[in-house]
Amino acid sequence: MGLGAPDGGYSRTMPTLMQRVMRFLNSPNGRRVVEVGRRELSKPANQEKLRRLASRVASSRTRRR
Repeated sequence: MGLGAPDGGYSRTMPTLMQRVMRFLNSPNGRRVVEVGRRELSKPANQEKLRRLASRVASSRTRRR
């Protein structure tokens, strides 16, 4: 019939996307990726790039309405 467990809930055999993300972030590789990201975001040039990107995304969302 549909997706999920027969009782209408979710099947416990496959982890949800959030569970997979959390498992990765708690792994050694995930912690390394987070640390590199923090280091890169501490640089002023990258902060400015992120601000410009966020501004473009926000303005494109308001134009669609």
